[in-house]
This record gives sequence, C-alpha cells and structure tokens, in this order.
Amino acid sequence: MQNATNLSNTARDHALSSLARQKGKEYLVDEDGSLDDFPDTNYSGTELEYIHREMNACIRGVVDQLPENYRTVLLLSEFEELANQEIADILNISFDTVKIRLHRSRTALRKAMECQCSLYHDERNELMCDRKG
Repeated sequence: MQNATNLSNTARDHALSSLARQKGKEYLVDEDGSLDDFPDTNYSGTELEYIHREMNACIRGVVDQLPENYRTVLLLSEFEELANQEIADILNISFDTVKIRLHRSRTALRKAMECQCSLYHDERNELMCDRKG
C-alpha cells in the first residue's frame, strides 16, 4: 500500500509541475466554465497579443482565486486533458469527487468571471473581456 501511495504522490507532483510550466499559456473561458485555447482571429499581431495578454491575465487571476482542490482538478482536466479517472488516481480521490469538484470549479469560475469581467463579442464577433471596476 505504501508503494501505491508513493506512486500516486509522484504522479500528482509530476502533473502539478507540468501545470506550473504552463502558467503563461493563454486560454479563455467558455460559457460552461471550461477553458479553451485562444482561437485564431482577424486582429493584427500586436493587437492580438495585447488582447491575449489582457484576457490571459484576467482569467489566470480568477483561476488562481479558486480553492486549490477546485483549481487543481480544473487544470488537470482542461490543460493536461486527463480523464476524470486519471485525475482521481493522481489525486487519490474518488471518481465522483473529481466530477463534483470539476462541476463546482467550472461554476465558480463562471460566476467569478461574471463578477470581475465584462465579456462581450466585438464587431468581428471575437470574444472580448474587460475588467470591471
């Protein structure tokens, strides 16, 4: 049993280290609270870089405010693209707990984004984000 625990801890540490390396990755939040990479757009390079930086900073700030257990499950699911059972094995929690935490993290992310950000589509139908306040 001790070896299984050590293996689980090693897998968890590896997954979290991988997430830390992706800290600068750009992503956006879908209406259901899931995260996606930024799509290609019609903006110029400089304009697009600015938009991506602003949205990434806003979203990363919101994600970082999530409780650690929600944030970890969300990032393992969205960025590592792990299946719920894989996440359960890595974190040594039940499959149902993963599903619950993933649902709650997406709900919390969506609510926080609604409170902290103004999301809208511009004239090019690109998703835009401005911080409130």
